[in-house]
Amino acid sequence: MNLWFLAPELLAELAISKDETGTFRVSSHPSDKPKRANPEEVIRQLVMIQLRCHYHYPYGRLLQEYVVQMGVTKKRADIAITDNNNNLETVIEVKQVIDDNSILQLQSYMHAAGARFGMVVSLHSRKVFMREPNGSFTQISDLPVYCGEHDTNGTTYGQLTKVDDSIAKTLMASLGITGLSRISNTVSCLYIKNKTMKLSNTSLLSYSAVRKQAIGTGIILPSTVGNGDWDNLLSLLFDTATVVEGNATTDAVRRGEELFQAFLNQICEQCDSNTETMFKEIYSAFTDWYRKNNNGNDKYLPSRKNISAQLLKNGFLSRKLGGQVYISGIRIL
Repeated sequence: MNLWFLAPELLAELAISKDETGTFRVSSHPSDKPKRANPEEVIRQLVMIQLRCHYHYPYGRLLQEYVVQMGVTKKRADIAITDNNNNLETVIEVKQVIDDNSILQLQSYMHAAGARFGMVVSLHSRKVFMREPNGSFTQISDLPVYCGEHDTNGTTYGQLTKVDDSIAKTLMASLGITGLSRISNTVSCLYIKNKTMKLSNTSLLSYSAVRKQAIGTGIILPSTVGNGDWDNLLSLLFDTATVVEGNATTDAVRRGEELFQAFLNQICEQCDSNTETMFKEIYSAFTDWYRKNNNGNDKYLPSRKNISAQLLKNGFLSRKLGGQVYISGIRIL
């Protein structure tokens, strides 16, 4: 378990106070107004301190409650980091538990705000992503460190490295884990020592929870693993997971997602936020287009839920009206 939040230099900077109503409040800098000390707020203030102490970002580059325009709706990112020209460079979301939805939310903010980097962080883990020029996301090992000088890309950040999976593969072999299947957005099957463990994705985030369930199936795992090693192993497992959607494999699902991106580029037009199209019309048009471009086969046609998530990932927001779901900022040509 990564206990980064217990670093003495972080705790020393955290200011905790009690107001006249007896409510505890917390802040990370003398210039900041203390905020109610709920769990996510405490994590956020610790991250703010860490960005200054460990990553060396100037205080003036760090913004809280940064407004992200998502179509007709305004959302607020927990933390934002700006570059030399005050352009948004990094978005950070703080969660009590990191799951697929929190990662999707982060990436939608990155798309909408044009952020190059993003991180979702909890007390015990964090996921960091870099947005590629084509709009895809690459998981990287950590946020860049502020170095005060421009690199060849014109940014003020240090060198980036992708997640090294060699340690994860070694741990995977030592634990007897052979793979992972994603049953849904919330449930997966972990294949370990010739047995199948079905468990929630939330439980997967905790090695202790996985170990406890493994004991129930007769599998004894080591009491602990190295700091951050389980997170890296999970990243490797999810990157190589079989996605069970009917009998779909990862390649089939990925092809469906690629076809939907092509559908957006060829059949749809991005409009202003006042333009809305019913979701069922978009899905119906995509279904017809998918069949034409997939030899009439819709066996691995992405589900409505999958397409809804991809629309959000591309920055298109939805709203319900009169029992129908409308997607803003898009129309079918």
